[in-house]
Amino acid sequence: MMTLYYSPGTYSLAAQIALHETRLAFRLVEVDLRNQSLLDGTDFHEINPKGCVPLLELQDGERISELAVILTCIADQAPCLELAPMHGTLERIRLLETLNFIATEMHKANSFLLSPRIDTTTAAYYRQWLRGPYEWLDEQLCRADWLMGHHFTVADAYAFVSVQHAIHLNINLSDLQAIDRFMEHMQRRSSVQATACLNVARLPDSSFAEKAGSNHTQRLSA
Repeated sequence: MMTLYYSPGTYSLAAQIALHETRLAFRLVEVDLRNQSLLDGTDFHEINPKGCVPLLELQDGERISELAVILTCIADQAPCLELAPMHGTLERIRLLETLNFIATEMHKANSFLLSPRIDTTTAAYYRQWLRGPYEWLDEQLCRADWLMGHHFTVADAYAFVSVQHAIHLNINLSDLQAIDRFMEHMQRRSSVQATACLNVARLPDSSFAEKAGSNHTQRLSA
């Protein structure tokens, strides 16, 4: 059985959605990011020296970090469901391309707005600048229901959580209608509904960011 180390309100949600999509058995272990420990007091750094979630532990004990990689690994556990295209195809390359774009231009870029050191003027400018990747996302979703075409993949789980975080960070997406439709489609999926009770819509607050330090703020959830 796979084990996912996660923290509520973080990008770990994308990995949970992907796991539910596979319909395979898995175990969840919650991580207290503020104290860098499991709920039983175990030092999380002993499990993941990077100190970030999600972290996927495979049945053989191997552990995988970095969400884009975790999502492809999860998809490959149930190839018949086509949560990722087959290895060696151009479609697979396009999926990796999309996952990496989300990871760098949305996920990590959003994290800068968590820093308590950003003043109001800088934050407003940065929010406007961050619209660019979401405008790209909206353009892709104007062409088809899902990012890779007419079939759900793990890239959609990642995009869904990225949009959630962007909204909570007050990045204005209100006029991006294709994203609105996409979010409605995602909310209806049983995999998303199954995670609702474990993922309260919240983000790490500024006091956490101050305590953790600016470098750690950028890697709260890999």
